[in-house]
Amino acid sequence: MKKRRARAPLAVTSDGTVLLNAAELDVAAGGESEADVFVPLTPAELRRLYKRLEDAMAEAVGHIVGQRRFRRARSRSRARR
Repeated sequence: MKKRRARAPLAVTSDGTVLLNAAELDVAAGGESEADVFVPLTPAELRRLYKRLEDAMAEAVGHIVGQRRFRRARSRSRARR
């Protein structure tokens, strides 16, 4: 069984250009490429990416805040006993 190596799905260049690893396109199409070839995202794709990342970050922060509140409430209820 061939071990699949980890790939960076995105890259950012020194001038701020965001690149998509074309291997991600191959995997989505059912194939697999050995080469890492990066292609620049269009302005429209960048807007969609930023929106999705913003949503993902908000969800992650919500989970962390919820866990802290749960732990704090649980520790307070235990202290009352």
